[in-house]
Amino acid sequence: METHPTAKKNGWKVEKDFPVWGNNELYLTTITGGYLLKEETPFEAYKRIAKTAARIQKEPILEKKIFDILWKGWLIPSTPVMGNFGNEKGLPISCFSSRVGDSMYDIYRKNLEMAILSKHGGGTAYDFTKVRPIGTMIKEGTLGTSDGIIPFIKSYDSTIIASKQGCTRRGAVAIYLNIEHKEYPQFLEIREPKGDVNRQCHNIHQGAVISDEFMRKVIEKNGSERELWLNTIKKRVKTGEPYLFFIDNANKNMPKNWKENDLKIWHSNLCTEIMLPTDENHTLVCCLSSLNLYKYDDWKDTDTVSYAIMFLDSVIQEFLDKSHDIHGIEDAVRFAEKSRALGLGVLGWHSYLQSKMIPFISLEANSLTRKIFGKIKEEAERTTQYMAKKYKETLWTKNTGRRNLTLTTVAPTRSSAKLAGGLSQGIEPIAANIYVDDDAKGMHIRKNVKLESLLKKKKLNTHEMWDHIAHEKGSCQKIKALTKREREVFKCFKEINQLELIRQASIRQNYIDQGQSINLAFPQNAPARFINQVHIEAWKMGLKSLYYYRSESILRAETNLYSKCLLCEI
Repeated sequence: METHPTAKKNGWKVEKDFPVWGNNELYLTTITGGYLLKEETPFEAYKRIAKTAARIQKEPILEKKIFDILWKGWLIPSTPVMGNFGNEKGLPISCFSSRVGDSMYDIYRKNLEMAILSKHGGGTAYDFTKVRPIGTMIKEGTLGTSDGIIPFIKSYDSTIIASKQGCTRRGAVAIYLNIEHKEYPQFLEIREPKGDVNRQCHNIHQGAVISDEFMRKVIEKNGSERELWLNTIKKRVKTGEPYLFFIDNANKNMPKNWKENDLKIWHSNLCTEIMLPTDENHTLVCCLSSLNLYKYDDWKDTDTVSYAIMFLDSVIQEFLDKSHDIHGIEDAVRFAEKSRALGLGVLGWHSYLQSKMIPFISLEANSLTRKIFGKIKEEAERTTQYMAKKYKETLWTKNTGRRNLTLTTVAPTRSSAKLAGGLSQGIEPIAANIYVDDDAKGMHIRKNVKLESLLKKKKLNTHEMWDHIAHEKGSCQKIKALTKREREVFKCFKEINQLELIRQASIRQNYIDQGQSINLAFPQNAPARFINQVHIEAWKMGLKSLYYYRSESILRAETNLYSKCLLCEI
């Protein structure tokens, strides 16, 4: 196989310095955008990661096993694992999140923690629900009244701007607030460029904490709860946020050991997939990596899931080894020691379905959901039981026969999907069959290679055809030369019934002990009643959270951009 020109510039050879499936511009430009050490090749990076995991697990055989699943593209490390695991810089953890106590000390202690965790490569989130609202008396009125939560959130907004994560990712934070908090209506407006500039927080992501009782009131009567709910949905339609966290769904069917240790999930994380207990003295830590579902048929009869769980357990251990001497993140260390929580996820779901010519919304897809995620759950649980016997249980998993408090989740995987060679993100439908992808790692022109392959078979792979798809914002639904099933298979995110999408997610949730990053995408002319119905049904079906609301395809560029620079890439 001819080495891609981008790799040749680095003096790399395909199959020697990087894997065959990475022989494309997207993989090569992504992995050189901050994931490698100085003069390190991808081969050496995978070796570094595998060797470190084997050393930590004290099982030399694991080095080859883990290297193999990385080299074959069966397991894709998360950004902080790929960039930080096995070297001196940064921490290999994706997610941190905690509750903020109702005191100046707790508020600014967590602000400091956020800055340090962001500096070391983690996304952060904080729940402000406990902080007293504006006008509340301080010390029974002897010290006046509180200015409320907004000025404190503003201080977090300023801190996150100053917090960088090396050269791989910018610092980011989500602030969660219970929808019934007195200041929630004002909180909902802090990202808007209007009003007092000292109360504007343009760098904060928002999350709403919502209970079953609140949702029942929304449905049953036309009161203040319904008004809050509708204002929240309107804000999501306008800005994409706030995220929605259904607190009672997250805490249903709580295991016995959680109850015995008085553990409760109060909020989620920056990407809404993490469901772990926190309080003012415990900051959740979850390490992530993703199984590549596009290659599921290659690894389904192997021990890949087991090796992935052992690998992530070693990532938690490296976090503990690195973090004990970092002042200011003691709450995160304490949590990791007690839980060893893992988050093994997936990516490439839509890519896999398209490779099988299976529509995203179909009985076949739902059947595969049960089969694949049931298998992952079973093998992950068997592995944590094995590790509990070999090493030991943690304080929070005592008498459970498990090494880890949690095992599985589904993260967004935007960067990891690129590190997999350009596959679909997580369990999300592909946004468009052709678009310009512009992010912190660079600008890439992307088109659906499976659709391209089909068009080649039909002798339709022409500049004019792709120009048509670009003009249709990535859609192929008007191509009459495609059969009805082929058009179903290559439907874009917005063209898929969102009600059916959350039904599939509810099936998947039965096999995942944490949560899922579930985005929703609607056409601009979607009826408000249907949008509202989908959000309510997500709660009714037991989903624990909803991530972004997308009203447009992520196809950002003007049509003329495609004719000028996209078509020359075909």
